[in-house]
Formats: sequence, C-alpha cells, structure tokens
Amino acid sequence: MNNEIVIRTNKGEYHTDSHVYGAVYLHVCRPTEAHGIKVTFRGEEKCLFEHKHHGEWEKLTGQCNHVEFFDVPLYSQKDVFEIGRYVFPFKFELSKDVPGSFTSSKQTDEHSFNASVTYSISACAIGAEDLKAIQPIVVYPVQEEEMSQRLFTEASSRTVTAPGLLVKKKCHITAKLLDNFTERGSNLQIRIIITNESKLKLTGFSIKLMRDLKLKFPAPPSSANIGDNNNNNMHLVDDMIHIQPEGGPKVIRSAAGSTDSLFIGSGGLDRLQLPLSENLPEGLIHVPSSVSGKYVKNQYGVEVSVSFSNNHTETFILNIPGVLPKPNSQWSKWRPPDWAFHCDTKLSSCIFSVTEQMLRTQHFSGLPMFQVL
Repeated sequence: MNNEIVIRTNKGEYHTDSHVYGAVYLHVCRPTEAHGIKVTFRGEEKCLFEHKHHGEWEKLTGQCNHVEFFDVPLYSQKDVFEIGRYVFPFKFELSKDVPGSFTSSKQTDEHSFNASVTYSISACAIGAEDLKAIQPIVVYPVQEEEMSQRLFTEASSRTVTAPGLLVKKKCHITAKLLDNFTERGSNLQIRIIITNESKLKLTGFSIKLMRDLKLKFPAPPSSANIGDNNNNNMHLVDDMIHIQPEGGPKVIRSAAGSTDSLFIGSGGLDRLQLPLSENLPEGLIHVPSSVSGKYVKNQYGVEVSVSFSNNHTETFILNIPGVLPKPNSQWSKWRPPDWAFHCDTKLSSCIFSVTEQMLRTQHFSGLPMFQVL
C-alpha cells in the first residue's frame, strides 16, 4: 500500500465573499520524507481568441489570477511523519469581487475562442511533493445574501394608450422573472400581466432569450490598423481590443404565439418556461453561465414583445441578474476512504489553519472526523 493524500472542502459550491472550509487527509503507511503540508488555492481566468487578420491567423490571449494563495505552509514539523493517519483543517476567504465559474468555446471558419474562469484547491506534502491532491470548486457570481432574496425580482412595465378616444383608456403590461438567479440547464420562468381597459386587442406576443458575450484583450502592435480588418465586431479602444464574437447580442431561444386564447380583457401568462439551452449542430447545449471577468463578460436578458390590433408593438428588456454555473459534480460524487474517519488532527498557527473550537461548528460537520453527533 502506498502513502495517500486527499483534500476535501465542506461544500462543492461557494458564493463570492464567503469562506472555504476544508481539510487535507494524509495516510502514511510506509516511510516518507514528508514533514508538513502546503496548500494552494487558485482562481484563474484564461481567454484565447484566434482570428484571420489580413489573411493570416492572429492570436489574442489574456490570463490572470483572481485568487492565488500559492504553497501556503498549512502545517510543518521538524521530524518526518510517522506511520499513521493525519488530518489538517484549513480555511480560506473568497473576495466579493471574484468572477463566477465559467467556460465557453466556439469555432468558425473566421475565428475561434476559448474562455474560462476556474477555481481549485490543492495540497501536497512538504518533503515529498509528488504526494499531492487537487479538488475543483465552483464559485457562484453572487453573494449569499443576494441569493436569499433571489425571488424579489424587479418588474418592467409599459403603458399603451388607445388613440382617437375622448377618454383615453390604457393597457398596462408588466413582465418579471420569477427568480433572479437560475442554474444553467434549467428553465427560466417568466410572468406577464396584462390589464387592458382600452378597446385595443392584443394579437400576439414573443419572448426571446438574449446573450451578450464580450471579450477584451491587450492590443498587440499588429492591431494598430484593426479597422482594415473590416470586422465590425472588433474595436480598438484605449489600447484594448474589444470583441463581440457572436456579433452582438444573440438570440439563444424564443417563444411566440397568438394571444387570442390567452388574453381576454385582462389576464396574462404565468410561469412561462424558457429553457436555458440552445440548439447547435452538435445538439442541445446548455448556455454558459453569467460572468464578469477581466477578459470575458457574459450577460443575459429577455426581450418581451406584445403586439396590438393597431399594428403597434411594445418591446422591453428584462435583465437576468445571473445564470449560475452547474453544481460541482466531482465534489458530490466523492466518497471518503475508510481511514479518513480515524485521523490525528494537526493544527498550527498558520493564518489558514483553524481553532479547535471551530472544528465543532457546522462548517466542518460534513467532513470526515468532524461529524456532530
């Protein structure tokens, strides 16, 4: 049997401005040079865009770390670890300004891009660095307090006045999302309320899910004459190249219909479902999550249009505060080894270590060795 190390956080997903709790588990079953544990917590944004410029392919790249605690010595001792089982609890803090987890890519004959924001936490043994483990985590682009108010969505309204009447009677249209934050792969729910006191008839409606994807890169010297590229989706602004690889806001999905059977006088549509997915040649694909990073920004909105018998159409936009990334499947599928329930707890004075009292709180209750009985 070989020496083994595993790492486990208390959750698979975290909100911005929250703490990440977890533990490193070490099983020493044969002599080792290991005498400590160091951990790395990293959040990395990468963006690559390749396009044809004057007939030749040009590459634009952007990369930065939003979180980087590198090789933090969580625990260290003078002597090597003896045969046994050890656990090293830790705690990190996420800034409220970090972008959420994100990944998206696309390739056409004229350009391709690949963008991602990923987070991971890893551990290795000091003195035996080949003994290491890594676990990805998912970051939601919203603070926990905002998530608790996710159902308090902001409505958008329009008022239409019927022309040619001595007494101006009006038709009021109100639309709202039923949830501010919706997980990618699920359905967006929309409510439309109609209060019609006029003689105008409602003849139809349409709803469109829109995506606005933007990339931004430091401009290389070859981009000085970027206007010659005849690409209206690529602009040079203050030594930065701004790109809309999908040509501006793109319609991802739409729904439309006649309102004859839906609106009689006053009425509306409740819980209209709009799937957060798009039909592509390779099949039905879940839309990427919302993100606002240094090099990539991805936002969504819903365009609502209602048409009337006088050929007038009223159109307005509902902003979607956030499409959340999918839960951390790797974390949920993890099963702890039996030996992780019988370890010697090792604490230290490191700023990322925790107190013995904290080990008895709910933050550690789901981890092996720290269940509350």
